[in-house]
Amino acid sequence: MEFQIVHGAPRPEELGELYLDAGWHSALQIEGLAESIRATTRWLRATLPGAGNRVVGVVRLQTDYVFYCAIYDLLVHSGSRRKGIGTALMEAAIAWTQVQGVKQVHLWPVAGLAGFYERFGFEALGADQPLMRIAQHEG
Repeated sequence: MEFQIVHGAPRPEELGELYLDAGWHSALQIEGLAESIRATTRWLRATLPGAGNRVVGVVRLQTDYVFYCAIYDLLVHSGSRRKGIGTALMEAAIAWTQVQGVKQVHLWPVAGLAGFYERFGFEALGADQPLMRIAQHEG
């Protein structure tokens, strides 16, 4: 499969399709996605040039450009998985953080996918540094 990695945000409809395909959301709220897209520091998209530049994958980076970058939402459409797209998106994301000079890159993998990220040098933090959250609005 021929694809290319490009910098730039997806359209809300494109991101919504990827979220729904991944089973992360049951209902699409375009207004919320548009704001989320706008507020994100950097997006990388995987597109299929022969299919009208259809977006088949994305990765989102949120950073202060100096100390930290968090990688969120590495998504590849189910029909395009296991073709190197996720790997290419991660390589491009890491390369971008290196060019920016960001000192630490964090991510929180979906259960069962830590091994994928270990291939890029990510390692689990110790029990004394657990992932913590407060879920203010479920849904």
